[in-house]
Amino acid sequence: GRVLDLTTARGIDEVVAWVARWQGPGAVAAVDGPLVVANATGSRLAEKEVASRYGRLGISAYPSNQGLPAQGAVALRRRLEDAGWAYDDGSGAARDADARTMIECYPYTTLVGAPELGFAGLKPRYKRLAPLLATAERRPHRAAEFRVVLDAVAGLAHADPPLDVSTHPRAAALVADGPAIVERRHKHLEDLLDGLICAWTAAYWARHGRARSQVLGATDPVVDALGRRGTIIAP
Repeated sequence: GRVLDLTTARGIDEVVAWVARWQGPGAVAAVDGPLVVANATGSRLAEKEVASRYGRLGISAYPSNQGLPAQGAVALRRRLEDAGWAYDDGSGAARDADARTMIECYPYTTLVGAPELGFAGLKPRYKRLAPLLATAERRPHRAAEFRVVLDAVAGLAHADPPLDVSTHPRAAALVADGPAIVERRHKHLEDLLDGLICAWTAAYWARHGRARSQVLGATDPVVDALGRRGTIIAP
């Protein structure tokens, strides 16, 4: 459950270089972004299932299709595949124990789906400002929600699997220093926090698999040239 590094990177080259520094046999990477986009238009089934299963909590996902310009995660997947990683769509395909695999995840579905985090039935509003609040109240309210999520992630030190933020100075400082009011600083801290959530989602999938996770989009009739579906792993 140790945190080996916590940082941000800009651009595919930097991300791939960072992954290369920390990859090892059996590594699992969880990416908050659409890794496989086989549909020409509309949304993937995975995104529709986010809406149908979590919509009552106010959680939805942006649509992904080949006609949209945002394909950064697809480019990342291809680069990692070139480096020997394999995409895991949750289908249970047999793999070597030392295979390095990547999954797609969504921090919000991890937060509300994993009982270890304590957000069942409640969407923490730690990202966007609440439009129904008075302007002066919006940033303090978001900061308070951010603090709650930080504390929940810090509480994973004794979970199964564990994630101990005290094992890395930047992760420990993120929890100790807390949220920011200034927008640019908030976005940076949000990215770091989401990185921790993604890392724990990867460990959760590696530890428990489908026994304790949903595979959103598992029955999508639209597949890529290799027969793979664009899925989201959701504890």
